[in-house]
Parts: sequence; structure tokens; C-alpha cells
Amino acid sequence: MNQKSYLNGLVCVKDKGSEISVLCFSGPVPGERFHFYRSFDQEHVNVIYVKESLPGWFQNGLPGARSYVGLKEFLIDLIDGLGSKKLYCFGASMGGYAALLYGALLKAERILTFGARTYIHPNFITNSRIIANKGATESIKRLYPIIQDYVNTGGLIINVCGEDEWLDIFHLSRLSKLDGVKSYTLPNAGHNVGAWLKAHYYLDEFLVQGLLYGNCEIIEPLNSFIFSNTKALDCVVEFIKKYHSGDLNACKNVLDHLNELFPLWSLGHFHRALVAAESGEIELSIKSNQKSLQLDPSSLKSLYLSGKLNMQSSRWVEAVRIFQDVVTKKPTLDRPIVLRKAYYGLAYSLQMVSNHDEALKYLELGNNVIPGKQTEIDDLSFKKSVLI
Repeated sequence: MNQKSYLNGLVCVKDKGSEISVLCFSGPVPGERFHFYRSFDQEHVNVIYVKESLPGWFQNGLPGARSYVGLKEFLIDLIDGLGSKKLYCFGASMGGYAALLYGALLKAERILTFGARTYIHPNFITNSRIIANKGATESIKRLYPIIQDYVNTGGLIINVCGEDEWLDIFHLSRLSKLDGVKSYTLPNAGHNVGAWLKAHYYLDEFLVQGLLYGNCEIIEPLNSFIFSNTKALDCVVEFIKKYHSGDLNACKNVLDHLNELFPLWSLGHFHRALVAAESGEIELSIKSNQKSLQLDPSSLKSLYLSGKLNMQSSRWVEAVRIFQDVVTKKPTLDRPIVLRKAYYGLAYSLQMVSNHDEALKYLELGNNVIPGKQTEIDDLSFKKSVLI
């Protein structure tokens, strides 16, 4: 196997002399690392890894291949140089957006994404301001027409997102209705589908089977309920629109309707609890969240919310118990920032029950959750508002 780097280390090629190539996109990763770097090592396929130096959603290309057009042409040259007869594209999160964009433009055989966002808008993409500041001159902010053309000419797409990550579901809602697009969810996976798959020992097998062979049925928890149920999907889409516009009253109406239609779907009750908490209706939030946990005791997001609600109600002993449960199950928690806040919540609650030594221990653990991004909090005098 020959391995080469390009564009200041932002592109890495593993050349195995195969006629099949995989194009794998990552968001910013420090150093010489790439996400999913060894997932295809056991397969006789070439792999081209591409990452960004800053979170810009590949709108300005990369240094040495400026603009998305320049990056497309650069990738074509790489793929042709490998002698590829078949191309497959994969990406997660920001990389999922890139996989959809470049996979469609390069007419890949199949595209696989984890937690992909499908269009750039200030209300629905956290890094849209960064893109604007970078001044992308040839940006593509809406993928739908490109994807529509791709699947109409025989292209195939598989999307996977967390069932509890409604913003990802919102982004996939329109694409999922196209022929040639299959969208699935995983329970309690959040935005970081790759972390969920790795924690459950499915990651490499699913990447190979899903991307190269289109076989998603190897994962039993994978389901398409939300994308095959128009009423549920419409409620989720409407909720996200109203929530990101700040209309909490409209959110309540949407969620109440959803819970009437699907009273046994825990996530409807969980989001009702979130909205009630934001509206200051703490007792209603506790009641709705309890219903969510009754229906799905494995939901870490509901557990974490329960800890926050007990903090807000000054129920410190119960808050300690719940936060300890959350941090114990940390391998499946999808966002480090949530784990950090769980440690801080535990530290604060322990302080309130006069367990100072344990409180300081968990404060330090919270400070070091994200390598290289240690916080400035060095004592327990910070306010509850920092945590909730």
C-alpha cells in the first residue's frame, strides 16, 4: 500500500492498487489524524481522506484547491490517478454534507452519511457565520437540486442519524422523500452516530457493508419509523422550525399534538419537557420527562435533563444520584460538552450536600473532558446558570 499526503496534510490517500475508491470526508481534526482512518483497512479499496482545517463546510475548498469547484477538480485528478472505476463517498456531520455534495457531483456509486446537515442557514447550522466570514464566493448552500439530479440518474444514498437528534432529522426530511434515498435512525445515538456504532462494536462492519454493499440490515436497532411516518416527520419538522424561531407556544402545540398521535414515543415527551423547562414550567417539565424515562429508561438525554431539573428545584440528593448515573454511562454520551456539564452538575450538587472533596474531584474531571480545551473554572463558586 502506498500512502501520500496532499494540500498541507488535509488530504491523505491510501493507494492499494484497487479499481474501487472510497472518498471519506471529515470535519476539522487536529494534527495528522482523520476520522474513520482505519475503518476500511481490511478491504481491498483505495481510500481518499479529506478534512478541513477550519469549520467551513468545504465551501471554500482547501488551500491549493480553492472553491468547491477547485476541490472537485482536484479530487477528480486524484481519483483518475488511482485508476478508479467505482467511487463511493462517506462523511459524518460536516463531512456528511461534503459527501452528499461531492459524491453527487462526482457521480459516486453510493453515498453514506452519518448525521449529515443538508443546507446552510443561520437558524439550522451552527457554523454558517463562519462560512460567511470566510467569504465563500461559489458556495452551495442548498443541496436538494444537486441530490435530486444525482438520484434521478441512478445514484443511491443512505443516511443514518440519531432518533433523538431532531435537527438532523429535519435536515434529512426533504431528501428522504426522494427515490434512491434511504434514511434511518438509531436510538439514543445523538448527532455522533459514529461514536454510537463504535460503542456497540458495529462501526467498521457497518461502514463496509452499508457503503460498499448497501446492506444496512446488519444493525438490528436501525429503523425508518420517523422517515416512513409522514405525520410524525411533519411534527418534528414543524417543531424544529418553531423552536429555532423562538416561538415556544407554537412548539407546545406541535408537541401536544404529536404526543396525542404517538403517546408511546418517548421523544415527544422529552421535547415537551425541554420546552416546559425553557418556559419556566418546572413541574410540568419534570412530569413530561418522567413519562419519557418511563418509556425509555436508557435515554441519557432524559436522565441529564432530570438532573438539571432537580438542580433547579434544589433537590440536591436526587441530582447527585442522577448525575452520577449519567457520568457512569459516559461512553454513549454523544457530545463532550454535555458530559462536561454533567460533571459540573455533579460537582455543584455534591457541594450543596457538603461533600466538598468529591465535588472538587468531579470539577477537575469536568475541566478535562475535552483534551486541549480545559476550562477556566477552578473552584466551586460558579453559578448554577453555568450548568443549566
